[in-house]
Amino acid sequence: VDDKAPARSRAGRASRTDTERRLAAIWCRHLDLDDIGVDVDYFDLGGTSLGAVRMFRSITEEFGMNLPLSTLLTNPTIEGLAGVISGVESGAEVDSQCLVPIQPKGTKPPIAAVHGGGGEVFIYRELAELLGPDQPLYGLQPVGLDGVTKPLDTVPEMAARYIEELRVVQPEGPYRLIGFCFGGAVCLEMAAQLEESGHEVDFIGVIDGGLPLDAARYETGMERVKHLLRSRGLGGTALAALRRVRWRAKGWWKTSVQGIEGEERAMYGPVAVACREAFNTFAPQPSSAPITLIRSAEEQAGEGKDWDFAWDDYTPRLETRTVDAVHATLFEGSAVETLANLIRRSISD
Repeated sequence: VDDKAPARSRAGRASRTDTERRLAAIWCRHLDLDDIGVDVDYFDLGGTSLGAVRMFRSITEEFGMNLPLSTLLTNPTIEGLAGVISGVESGAEVDSQCLVPIQPKGTKPPIAAVHGGGGEVFIYRELAELLGPDQPLYGLQPVGLDGVTKPLDTVPEMAARYIEELRVVQPEGPYRLIGFCFGGAVCLEMAAQLEESGHEVDFIGVIDGGLPLDAARYETGMERVKHLLRSRGLGGTALAALRRVRWRAKGWWKTSVQGIEGEERAMYGPVAVACREAFNTFAPQPSSAPITLIRSAEEQAGEGKDWDFAWDDYTPRLETRTVDAVHATLFEGSAVETLANLIRRSISD
């Protein structure tokens, strides 16, 4: 059982097709309800991101197809999802578009939100609501979430594809980009490519993301140590070395894909692996756009990642803010409210 829903949210049209009935059974099981109308919105039922991940796992098992979790953003009812599933069963391809209109309405310059290492943009839904009805927000998800298409495995390729689709809804700048974790690196590359083409980028929001460490800026380990000493002093350098040793000793660097565990890892494994490979081979380019780095309160560590000081090498203006949350809860509760306030303040400066 994932979520509880109030009784007033249950009523609606009854199932009319076999697909709707099978989907309704899945929804009822995961939302702990006896009956759900096919026209009732998942989010009005109190559905959560984690609940949606588990529910889509059940949908995959029941219907034998992978649907990106973002399908629920554009089809948040049983009726809508049933239409997508019936279309695929009839031979239609799963929508492979990277651009997801999470909140497309509003008069302000749109914000493009790039996926994290797991690939999904579902995490941005509540953030979009908190940013307000006049702030358009589009998600950018990777190729390959359908489990069939081969994922892109370099950051420049991803950035070029996302820019191509973003410019369909926003032909001209100023462009505003945010990215969670791995998505921060993609945002930096998108900014560099956009600026090279003569377009303005006036905001990059990096949400708890790092950059590749050695390959990006240092030819030797000694160069990295010198930079650490200059930026952090002796104590900070020793602490960074200790975290790196602990990380390697636990063996996490060999197997971990940040934020992807259990059922999520089984569903999004190929995309997560492609994102990891893309990150490891990424060579950052500087941008003239200001960067706001929004960090979780927990100490980040990881093989090949610089969580603390690399971003100021790639922007003329870096602002760093901290949210009282851990990496996995930045888009929940009071943390996402703080996140929305920090982004709103940064783009209004």
